[in-house]
Amino acid sequence: MIDKNKYTSFIKQEDVREFIIKNISKLEGVLDNFDIRRTDFMNPYEQRLFISVLNAFSNEISCQAVGGNENSERKMFLIYPDYIYEVELPIKLLRLYGNFKFEKISHRDCLGALMSVGITREKIGDIYVHKDFIDVVIDEAIGNYMISNITSIRHCSIKGKILPIEELTETEIELVKKDYSVSSLRLDNIIAEAFNLSRASAISVIKSERVKVNYEPVFSQSKEIEENSLISVKGYGRFVFISSNGLSKKGKIRISLAHYK
Repeated sequence: MIDKNKYTSFIKQEDVREFIIKNISKLEGVLDNFDIRRTDFMNPYEQRLFISVLNAFSNEISCQAVGGNENSERKMFLIYPDYIYEVELPIKLLRLYGNFKFEKISHRDCLGALMSVGITREKIGDIYVHKDFIDVVIDEAIGNYMISNITSIRHCSIKGKILPIEELTETEIELVKKDYSVSSLRLDNIIAEAFNLSRASAISVIKSERVKVNYEPVFSQSKEIEENSLISVKGYGRFVFISSNGLSKKGKIRISLAHYK
């Protein structure tokens, strides 16, 4: 029996803690039953938390993180006894076809449509929106259900097809670089500049638990942000803090951000 509290007591967010505990139970199943199990899809922060648990049992199990390709953001862990050397990947590619010429479909639109038919985020990996189709990495267990139940995204009728994960087609990430000046590299200052908010509004957004830095929920407005950090703000968007570029004539710090389109 794994002492789950030992590995999760430091996690402040209760929903994240419960999610990691849920997946530790799957690791426990491998240790007890010597079978092959898979976790839910995890974001990079959750992956870091779970890897710290897996490392404690590295002499007893083998594992691999799978998400479609090396650049995948969301991945699940395949866990199995250390004497097993080859396992089938439990992920598939859901390709959605539709007439997207007259209505632009976003990542958010697609995720909303998928979850509207009763699928949780944990069963869905990365989503790649193309001009004529959308690729979605999914847990193979939900493939047939998705084909039968998802019929539209916004006002567009769609048809789905399950394909081998090897046919996944990535999209190129579009970023828009912008330069700003801030009084310090505190989180509230950077968010205020990035989204043209007052500092009070930026603090309110942070306190309302809508901000993540490198996928980790952050509640302190005074957190100093390091270069190459990814900052996401629910309801506003996300951006990368590329660099600080010295001081302006007025003594402010020049920074460069790359906003996701």
